[in-house]
Amino acid sequence: MTSKSKKTISLLAVLFVGFLVWHFFLNPFDYVVKFKAKASPGTVYQQVEDWVKWEGYAMDTTTTVLEKTPFSQMKQRVAFINTSWDLNWTFEAENDSVTQVTIGIKDNEFSLRHRLEVPFKETDFEKSIRYSFIKFKNRLNHFLDNRIRVKIAADTLSPEIYMVYVPLKSKVKEKALNMMRHDYEVRVFIDSVLGQKVRMPIMEITHWDVENNTITYNYGFPIDKTDSLPVSDKFFYKQLTPQKSIRSVYNGNYRTSDHGWYALWDYARRNQIETQGNIIEIYYNNPYNGGNELEWQTDILMPLKEN
Repeated sequence: MTSKSKKTISLLAVLFVGFLVWHFFLNPFDYVVKFKAKASPGTVYQQVEDWVKWEGYAMDTTTTVLEKTPFSQMKQRVAFINTSWDLNWTFEAENDSVTQVTIGIKDNEFSLRHRLEVPFKETDFEKSIRYSFIKFKNRLNHFLDNRIRVKIAADTLSPEIYMVYVPLKSKVKEKALNMMRHDYEVRVFIDSVLGQKVRMPIMEITHWDVENNTITYNYGFPIDKTDSLPVSDKFFYKQLTPQKSIRSVYNGNYRTSDHGWYALWDYARRNQIETQGNIIEIYYNNPYNGGNELEWQTDILMPLKEN
């Protein structure tokens, strides 16, 4: 055997040993799943956060969130009868409309067995993962294809609006229900007390706590400013001034208009744009009239910080 052949064999042996050390001891995951989603990272993140029941082999088992960084990563634990799996999700935007999703999975009881078997045969572990994530991706795609449309629009000035509103606070998912609870009374106040025409509603989110998914917001309607507006302990008045803003156009039920926020949040992050932290939603359709929800339009504005 020549000296060159010995060196080649030695190098291959070192590489093989290095691979074994990485595969069995250094690699943090037993299996990795990757796919692309036609949505912002925040939209995919929110759908994952809602995935509280593992489907398929353990349909009734609760999935818990161990740790998270909003819109970029999440660690979940799925508890089974004889083991638990940790799912390590990362969400990375490729552009305004595509997110790369990566999930590293580790079995907390049978990790070594999977690392021995998976490279050589198709295991029940691998089948269960594929089945569940295919179902998740199909459900995600159905939501994206049939429930919402979001696109980033040109920067604009937010409109000048004088509004009457009620101050509210809730979880993001409860905002539409909270708006509906107060919608009638604000409309009656405008019509019967102010004697003005009721126009399409608007909402101003004054604080968005992304960690706890809560918002503080003002729900109301544009009105004409006069010198004789009555004082109320329940309804308040505010002037919204024009501000340079980034904008998304959202089509879908107003319950899920926050997906327009996620698109803007990611757009601002990737383009190093500083925003003030508040959000304005302007609605163009009356949901009480019914119709195709994908034809309901909301303009979503994030005012920029002034230099």
